[in-house]
Amino acid sequence: MDKKVEEIIKQTQLQLTDLKLQKPVFGGRSGKHSEHLQPLLDEMSEVFRSDPSAEW
Repeated sequence: MDKKVEEIIKQTQLQLTDLKLQKPVFGGRSGKHSEHLQPLLDEMSEVFRSDPSAEW
């Protein structure tokens, strides 16, 4: 990871997993996704439902 990005991440409450421990998931266009996608979609859907005019 870029040092500049690393410094910024350390200033937040974000917790990133070690990318060296992650196995890539290929085939997203054919519906194959990691287990991490659904919680993200759920959260983004919740924002949309609470404020349909919200912009990303």
